[in-house]
Amino acid sequence: LSQRSPLLKPFARFAPYPAVALANFLGSACMRSSDATRGVPVADPADGQPLGLSRAAGERAVRDTCVTRLLMPVGNFLIVPAVVWLYTAARRIRQPSLATQVAVTAAVFSVWLPTAASFYPPVGSLALDEIEPHLRSEAEARARRAGRVVSPSVEYERGV
Repeated sequence: LSQRSPLLKPFARFAPYPAVALANFLGSACMRSSDATRGVPVADPADGQPLGLSRAAGERAVRDTCVTRLLMPVGNFLIVPAVVWLYTAARRIRQPSLATQVAVTAAVFSVWLPTAASFYPPVGSLALDEIEPHLRSEAEARARRAGRVVSPSVEYERGV
């Protein structure tokens, strides 16, 4: 289609991104679907002791992982083609050398991958009123037994 339409031709270099992003998203959602249905372990941040499995935290963990997986290919499939296009336009050359393309890809990848992974830290936090009632009552009972104030949130492992 981009070969026939001159308006779409500049965007052809970005065509692989939607497919890769969708594959990443669906792969993460499918592989982690049990986390959303069964739940993930949540812990009291005051003492780090597990409270039980929370479906709410599981759904949040899966969602955050899927969003991260949408962001990860942005570097190689959107930023690199844009930088190479700008480079060729500035230098007025038709095609940059392979070494230039590899250098740009390596530089962008080495900066973008940690950036994309850092959008969501590995440990998530969920407000106490957003978790299941039995976990909330367990957290409150533990806080009373320990003689401390109830933590306003619980922590869970997001996964990668």
